[in-house]
Amino acid sequence: MDEEPDIGCRKIRKGRVGVLEMAMIKANDLGLFLISLSGIAYLWFGGIHLLGIHLPPIMAALGVYVVLTIVFLKAQLSMSPTVKAIFQISLALIGWMFIRELLAGGELDVALKVIGGRILVGLIIAFCIWFLATEIRHVRFLTYALIFAMVVSAIVGVGQFFIGEPFVRLWELTGGYLPKLREVRIGYIAGLAAYSIPLGYQLCTCVPLVFSLVISRATRYRKTLGVAFLLLLLALFLTQSRSAVLGGLVGMAVVMWLSSTRRNLKAPLLVLSLGAVAYLVYGMYVNPRMVTFTEYSAQTRLPLFITAFWTGITHPLGTGRGMYLEVASSFYGIVEEMPSATAVYKFTAHNQFLNMLGYYGLPGLVLLIMFYVFLFRLLRVSKSHGVSHPFLNGARIGLLGAFTGYLVNSFFHNAGPFIGDPVNWYFIGLALAVRKLSIKFQTLPTTTGTK
Repeated sequence: MDEEPDIGCRKIRKGRVGVLEMAMIKANDLGLFLISLSGIAYLWFGGIHLLGIHLPPIMAALGVYVVLTIVFLKAQLSMSPTVKAIFQISLALIGWMFIRELLAGGELDVALKVIGGRILVGLIIAFCIWFLATEIRHVRFLTYALIFAMVVSAIVGVGQFFIGEPFVRLWELTGGYLPKLREVRIGYIAGLAAYSIPLGYQLCTCVPLVFSLVISRATRYRKTLGVAFLLLLLALFLTQSRSAVLGGLVGMAVVMWLSSTRRNLKAPLLVLSLGAVAYLVYGMYVNPRMVTFTEYSAQTRLPLFITAFWTGITHPLGTGRGMYLEVASSFYGIVEEMPSATAVYKFTAHNQFLNMLGYYGLPGLVLLIMFYVFLFRLLRVSKSHGVSHPFLNGARIGLLGAFTGYLVNSFFHNAGPFIGDPVNWYFIGLALAVRKLSIKFQTLPTTTGTK
C-alpha cells in the first residue's frame, strides 16, 4: 500500500517528461523550418529582408530561444572536440574583430553591421542548426530546402540568359542590386541572388554537394537530383565567373576522389579534363572573356594581392575595415607599373585570407586558417569506423567538395564566412549537424535504407 503513491508520482513525472520531450521535438522542427525559410530568403533576396521583415533580429531571437532551452531545460551539450574548437575559434575571431574595429575607429557602425548583423548572426545560424538537428530527417530537410532554393534561382538565371526581360523583371521584383541591372541584361545572370557574383558563390558550393548526393546513391531521388545538378552546373557557367566555375569543377573532382574506393586520381582527373573542355568551348563560342585574362577584372587581382600583403606585413594587427583602403593605397608605388594598378585605390584584396590579413592582421589570419583546418577535419571520417548511413556519407563528401569549391572561389573574391557572406554559414551548420548525427548513428544498429 505504501508503494502506490510513489508509483503514481513516477508515472506522473514520466508523463511530464514525455510531454516536454514532444514539445521540444516540435519546437526543434519549427526552429529548423524557420532557419530553412531564412536560408531561402538569403539565397533569393540576396540580403537581410524578407517581405519587409528584418532577418538578423529574428535569427538572433531564435538563437536566444536555443540558449534558453539549454539553460532552463538543462539540455546536454555533447560536443565533439572538433565542433567545440570550431565554435571557440569563431567566437575568438569575432571578438578580435570587434576589438580591432574599436581600436581603429572610423566607420564603426558600418563594421558592426557587418560583424554583428552578418557574421555573428551567421554563427548563430550554424549553432542553431547544430543544436536543433537531432535526426537524419532534419539534415535531409534542410539540405533539400537549400537545394530547392538554388534550383529555383538557377531556373530564373537560365531564363535571364536565354529569354531575357521577363526573368530580369522578376529579379528586380525580388530586390536585386539595381546598379548591376545592365550586367544582368547583357547576360551576367543573377538568378534570384543580389547579382551574378553572389550567385557564383552559392553555385560553386551547391554544385559539388548535389553531385555527391547523385553519385553516392545517398537518396531515392537520384534522377530528380541529377536533373537539378545539370541545371545548377549550367547556371554556374552562365554566371561567367571564372573563379566560381573553377571552384565548382575542383569541388566535383574532390567529390569523385573521395567517392572512389581506391582513392586514385583517374576519376578526379577525368572530371577536371571534361570540365576544362567545357570551359574552353564555352569561352570560345559563348563568352571570350572566360578565356581572356588581359581585361581589367583579371589584371586588378595581382596589384590588389600585393598591396594587401604589404598592408598586413607592415600592420601586423591590421587596419580595420574602414581604414583599409587608405592604408593599402599608400603602397601604390610598389605596383604602379602593373596594369590596372589604380584599382588599389578603390577595391579591397579580393582574396579571403588577404582580406583578413589586411583588416585584422596576423591574429585574424591565423584564427581563420585554424577555423578552416578544423572545418575540414570535422568532415573527415576514419577508415576504422566510417559513416554507415548513405545520406550522411553523401552529404559529408559533398560538403567537403562544397567547401573546397568555395575556398577556390574565395581566393579571387571578397567571399568568406568572416568577410560577411551569411549563406556560407548554412552549409557550415549542415556540416556540424552531419558530424553530430554521424557520431550518433555509429552507436545505433546498422541500417541500409536510403530514404
